[in-house]
Amino acid sequence: MRRQITRELKRNASLAGPIVLAQVAQVAMGFTDTVMAGRISSLDLGAIAVGVNLWILPYLFCLGLLMAVSSMTSHYFGAARFSAIRDLMRQVGWLVLILGVLSLGTIMLMIRGLGLLNLEGGIQQATAAYVHAVAFGLPAVIGYLALRFLSEGIGYTKPMMMIQLIALAANVLGNWVFMFGKLGFPAMGAEGAGWATALVMWLQLALLLGYIFQHKRYRFIWITPLERRDWGRTRELLRVGTPIAVTLVAEVGMFAAVALLMGTLGVTEVAAHQVALNVAAMAFMIPLGISSATTVRVGHAIGEGRGDLVRFRGLVGIGFAASCMMLTASVLFLLPEQIVAIYTRDAAALPTP
Repeated sequence: MRRQITRELKRNASLAGPIVLAQVAQVAMGFTDTVMAGRISSLDLGAIAVGVNLWILPYLFCLGLLMAVSSMTSHYFGAARFSAIRDLMRQVGWLVLILGVLSLGTIMLMIRGLGLLNLEGGIQQATAAYVHAVAFGLPAVIGYLALRFLSEGIGYTKPMMMIQLIALAANVLGNWVFMFGKLGFPAMGAEGAGWATALVMWLQLALLLGYIFQHKRYRFIWITPLERRDWGRTRELLRVGTPIAVTLVAEVGMFAAVALLMGTLGVTEVAAHQVALNVAAMAFMIPLGISSATTVRVGHAIGEGRGDLVRFRGLVGIGFAASCMMLTASVLFLLPEQIVAIYTRDAAALPTP
């Protein structure tokens, strides 16, 4: 049994490793926005802190809904039902278009509602400019998520890792150009971070689309005959994905509401809260990546009809994630000042002894 657990941990880790690195790189984009904004002013840092908690809500809803693609794809892949994967992605394409339009509309309504929060100073104007810029990248990142979960569902996670690392580098470059006014562009501060984020979202979609269409690993999907449209797959996707989406929005929405309320207290409080949330988000990416890998491993077992492996792989994944988070929690508890010092030089944002 010990040898079997060790073998499953290695397979889970090999699958989860690239996912975790990709998600950490994705959150690190927020880290770079936070750190670089902190080098400009607390106002820009506060605007990004409030703005992120606005656009992240529709993003997370779409993320949760599309996570069902990974689960369903892994089932079909384990059962060698390749034409079903192709039909699923055709239907997901229409869903992506609908979600893209709805997310843009939601963001515009959120921007108009900023005046109700009575934010301090110039945070409201800077936040609106930042969120408005990011909104143009949301349709692209929704499409990227659909393709990402397709790839994860067939057990191929390395492309997302490489793309996210490229995106991270591109985000740093974009921030440098647009936030600080380099290469002939005006210095836009927080708004510049928003435009850099939007451009990177489109870059991610273009890179993953190009990779999928040229790599032979995905060829089995395109060469199989297209099944007759089965709307039952769409209903199944919504049945599985909607509870995940609602749960994610409810969980993060609680923190987002607190962050928005912080905006009424002052820029320093917003900045300190943003630092804490960003650290927590990066730590959360570890169990989230492991859970994604566990979902794929369990899905393959279900598709193969290996009922004996389903429970075993699930329990190993849960134990793996819990162990990693115990280690992460210890680091956060023991080194709070050292962690915050990475983000800002403002003594007011540092934890009090």
